[in-house]
Amino acid sequence: MNENDLKAKGAEEPDWYAGLRQRPELGKGFSAELMRNIRKRAVQSERRHGARFRTKAVVGAGLACLVAAAIWLGGSNGWPAFLPGIGSEKSINSGKADSGWREYWSGGKKLLESVAGGDFAAGQQNGIWWNFYTPFEQIKDSRIRIDAIHQSGWKQTELTETVFSERGMEYVWKEGSKENFSRISSRFALPLAGQWRFDIYIDGNLWGDVEYDVPDAVWAESPTFPSGAYMLRGVEGRVGIIDPGFIAGKGNKAMWHFWGNDKEIQGAVSIYGVQKGSSVPLLLFESSETGGPNNGADAHMPSLMTMPTPGLWRLMAYIDGTLFGSVVVNVK
Repeated sequence: MNENDLKAKGAEEPDWYAGLRQRPELGKGFSAELMRNIRKRAVQSERRHGARFRTKAVVGAGLACLVAAAIWLGGSNGWPAFLPGIGSEKSINSGKADSGWREYWSGGKKLLESVAGGDFAAGQQNGIWWNFYTPFEQIKDSRIRIDAIHQSGWKQTELTETVFSERGMEYVWKEGSKENFSRISSRFALPLAGQWRFDIYIDGNLWGDVEYDVPDAVWAESPTFPSGAYMLRGVEGRVGIIDPGFIAGKGNKAMWHFWGNDKEIQGAVSIYGVQKGSSVPLLLFESSETGGPNNGADAHMPSLMTMPTPGLWRLMAYIDGTLFGSVVVNVK
């Protein structure tokens, strides 16, 4: 079965699928452009397809280059036995320290390969691919969850528990190949710089882990952009607030605006803030739900936030426990 057969059967091909045909720069990992696009694909895929992304991708020569790069970076030891508790053996993060590649090995076999967006940093949506070297038929009905734990002890959900087939895909380089894999993506949106460990659970059992040293994003006020009748500060098309001019030690009213599909913008909201130079997020505001469309955004929410000290603050909006987006403001 080839790509033409796939199209003939009417399978849905996401708009970023063609990008997988780009040839990696062997010896340097992926090109910078391709790595940056990983972040966009993960977010766009979730926004457009939600929990209905079930396409089986049968990949030809273009993805062969992608898999070849994976072999070159990490090697291959064939298919793992997909067994509960296999993560009890010590993980090996054999990806390069300055790249977005990390791998999990156990029993002399590569079981997982993670690929983060090329210029990933704290406080922003980055996107990450989780490539499981396990046949899709063996993993498709399993429940997967990924938790992220910061060196400070801060913990958040990277991927809420879901059945693999509801968001994952099978990538077939060649029928019967040992380099076929099953992929699922997540946002890789982290509030703090520093060491992060990602614990991967399958059917409730700790299966494996990988670690990343996440650099900090540039600390500068988020840009402003027009939306409806107002100027918002934040990330256009994702998250923005009407900046009232924040004053330290006082309650500051701010209207939040969110863009996204119904699933990702509906739910309980928690606003956390972290000041430049600190690794301790503070809970600033909570709401049981978001409101409807407003000022050109898909959802909105009024808030009252008090930042105790002046300086640059990163305000982070979590919806149903997952970091949706952040805005950097100057508190006077």
